[in-house]
Amino acid sequence: MTVSIRNLSQPIGAEVTGVDLSRPVPAETAERLRRAFVDRALLVIRDQALDAPQFLAAARVFGEPVRQHLEKFNLPDCPD
Repeated sequence: MTVSIRNLSQPIGAEVTGVDLSRPVPAETAERLRRAFVDRALLVIRDQALDAPQFLAAARVFGEPVRQHLEKFNLPDCPD
């Protein structure tokens, strides 16, 4: 499926379709997502079923996440 990015409103927001964040994101797609996030500040990527490690990997598409310092929110298999 082809990745599509459609503006939702002005000046922010875009809907992304055609990407499955539960799998590794190709470099070209990751760059498109980062650019869309910078340009639109908010991305809606619907219908993703991610476990904690997959969510962390998807977050890394946009940069290195900051470690969670409130330990009560940490998950045993994914403390970040």
